[in-house]
Amino acid sequence: MPADQLPRRRTPTAPPADELPQRRSPAPVEGLPRRRDDDPIDPTPAAPAARATPAPSTPDRSVFDTTNPAPALPRNPQRAPIDEPAAPVLPAATTAALPTLPASNPAAPPPVADNPATPKGPDVSAVRSFELKQQREKRKSRLFGFTFLAFVVVAGVVAVGLLFGRDWLFPTQWNEELIPLVDEIQLENEAEFAEPVPVEDLSGGDYAAKALEATFGDDWAAAFPQWRALGLASGSVDAPTIVDTVVAWRPAVYDADAGVIYRSGAAAAAPTDEATNDEATTDGASADTTTSMDDALRLALLQAFDDQRGIDPTEVDGASGIIGVSSPQAVAAAAVDRALLIGSTDVPDVASDAQIALPLLYEMIAVDVFGEPIIEAADLDPAPQYGDDYPDAVLDALVDDHELATLGPLPDGAEPIGEPTALGPDAWQLVWQNRLPDPTTVRLRSLIGADAYQPFVQGGKGCVAAAFQTEADINAGEVVTALTAWATAAPLEASPSISISPADPARVEFVTCDPGATAEQSVDPATITSLIERQLAALG
Repeated sequence: MPADQLPRRRTPTAPPADELPQRRSPAPVEGLPRRRDDDPIDPTPAAPAARATPAPSTPDRSVFDTTNPAPALPRNPQRAPIDEPAAPVLPAATTAALPTLPASNPAAPPPVADNPATPKGPDVSAVRSFELKQQREKRKSRLFGFTFLAFVVVAGVVAVGLLFGRDWLFPTQWNEELIPLVDEIQLENEAEFAEPVPVEDLSGGDYAAKALEATFGDDWAAAFPQWRALGLASGSVDAPTIVDTVVAWRPAVYDADAGVIYRSGAAAAAPTDEATNDEATTDGASADTTTSMDDALRLALLQAFDDQRGIDPTEVDGASGIIGVSSPQAVAAAAVDRALLIGSTDVPDVASDAQIALPLLYEMIAVDVFGEPIIEAADLDPAPQYGDDYPDAVLDALVDDHELATLGPLPDGAEPIGEPTALGPDAWQLVWQNRLPDPTTVRLRSLIGADAYQPFVQGGKGCVAAAFQTEADINAGEVVTALTAWATAAPLEASPSISISPADPARVEFVTCDPGATAEQSVDPATITSLIERQLAALG
C-alpha cells in the first residue's frame, strides 16, 4: 500500500488546562474505568489483556529474592488503535503514591573455606617460636644432665664416707680395749648397755680442759684469782703442772652431756711396769697418786652405764668455799658416788714440788678417799645406792662451820661478788698452814671463833676481804701478829692489809688481792694431806 494511503496516527492534542489534573489534587474520576466495574465502557470493548498468575505467597521468602522474582506490578492498559479513542492514562502524579521499600543492606559474602591442598608460604614467627622452644628444651636437658651428674657425685662421696667413716660417725662397735670391762660390767649387773659408748683420745692440754669441765663444771677457773690472792695457787689455769696432775688423777673421764668417754692420749700411750702392771710416774705426782687407766675407764663406763639406764648422780647445792672447787656437801656426795661404783683409796703421797692449786688438788684427793669412811661413819640402813638422795649425815660429813662474823666496809670502788659467808676453821687453816708453821696454825685455829669471807673486784683485779672474831682484844692482837707474818711471805703485788676493826677491838680485818699469774709464790701440797688426815680422824 502506498505510504500516503497508510493510516496516520492522530496527532495528540493537549487538553485544556482546566482539564489537566492538579498536583496533590484528586483527578477527575468521571469517564475513568472503575476497578472491577462490570459495566463496559464501550459496547464493543477490546478484549482484556491476560493477567499474570500471581505467585503464591511464601512467608520466608525475601522480597529481594532474585531467583524467584515477584509478579510484575500492574501496568497501564494497552493503548487503543489510533482510530479509536484512547483510554485515559493515569497521571504521573499517581505513581509517586506507590509504596516504596527501604534500602536493603548488602548480604555478607558466603565464607570461603581454606583449601588444605593449597600451598602456603612459611610463617616466620612460627619458625622463630619453634627455634626458641628447641633452644629452651636443650638448655633444660643440659641442666637436668648436670644436676643428675652432681647428684651422682655427691651420693658417691656420701656413700664412700659412710662406708669408711661410719666407725667414727656412727660407732656400732665397742672400742677393743673396752670390751673386757664392758663384758664384766654387763655380767655383774645382769644387763647390757643400751648402745656403745664412743671413746675420744685427746692431747694433754685439751684432755685436761675436758676432764676439769666434766668433773668440776665450766666455771671452776673463776675462783683462780681469789686462790692466788690467798696464796693457794700460782700461775695460770692452764699451767703444765695442772695438766700433768689432772692426767695423773683421771686419765679417762665420762662426759654425761656429750655421752663420750674422753681419754688422755699421753696416758694411753704411757709404758707400764711389767712387774706391777702400773703406769709410769707422771710429772708432778708420784705413782701412788696416779689412777690406773683400767680404774679410770671402769669408773667412766659405770657412770655411762647408769646414765643410759636413767640413773643420774646426786646433785647437791651449797656455797663453795676455798678448800675445794665445790662445796663440802658436793665433795662428800661425789666421794660416796665414787665409792659405790669402784670403791675408795688411801691417802696418796703427793710430791712436795707439785705446784698446783691447793683447792683443786684437795678435791681430787678427797673424792677418791672420803667415800667409804663417810658411809661407815653415817652407818645407814639400808646402805645407800648410786643415784640416791643422800641424807644429811652423808652430805654434812665434811662440814666444819664457823659463825658468821661482822664484815667491815669494803674499800672504795669495790664490787662485791656474792654475799659474805663463813668458811670455817678447816679452810682458814689451809690458808695459814701454806705459809706458817704448824704450831702457829693450830694457835690461830683456837683463837678464832667466827669468820666472814667476801670476794670482790676492784680496778679489774680480784680481791678478798675477811673478818676474824676473837673473844678479847688481846686475842685479836695475837691474830694480827700471826697474820702479819703470813703477809710478809706474800708477793708485793698482793698488797695484803691486816688491822683491828675500829668498831670492835676483838675483830681483825683482812684484805688481800690477786698478785697476777706472773707473780712468783709457792704452794705446799703437804698441807692438803695434813688436812685430809685430820678430817679422816674426825670421821673416826
